[in-house]
Amino acid sequence: MKLGALREDRSVSPVIGVVLMVAVTVVLAATAAAFVFGFGDRINTTAPQTSFSTKYTGSPAASADSWDHSYGDDFDGDSTDETGELDVAFTSGDGIEAERVSVSYPGGSDQLADTPSYAAGSQVGAGDSFALAVAPGDTVRVVWTAPGGARTATLTAVDVPG
Repeated sequence: MKLGALREDRSVSPVIGVVLMVAVTVVLAATAAAFVFGFGDRINTTAPQTSFSTKYTGSPAASADSWDHSYGDDFDGDSTDETGELDVAFTSGDGIEAERVSVSYPGGSDQLADTPSYAAGSQVGAGDSFALAVAPGDTVRVVWTAPGGARTATLTAVDVPG
């Protein structure tokens, strides 16, 4: 009788061992698949945390904005002349590479690195600013693009007073 009880205890051990081996194999396969298919890159990429302040001027004194767009022209093709200026200032937060920041507006977008103030490879952060020629009713977004361009995030959005 003692021999039968011993066999029952031993039969449980191989079953538990097989279940654990299958579980470990599934976890390893899922981890490998996440990195092979590129999910690992997206997990570690988070949008920078920044704060902005904005100021709208209805009739700017300047003749062109940070990208040399002219006030009074319809440079973005939305059939409304750009008669105002939106000043956007980085007030606090993470430093961001200039080529990762773009400004999106009706009819297009521009990269911050394309302005004379910010060269490729430069960082933007607290104290930096830019101006954009805008029309009343426009919505302007400051957008961050992750390395590789697989992911974007809107850092701030501003509705121009109309």
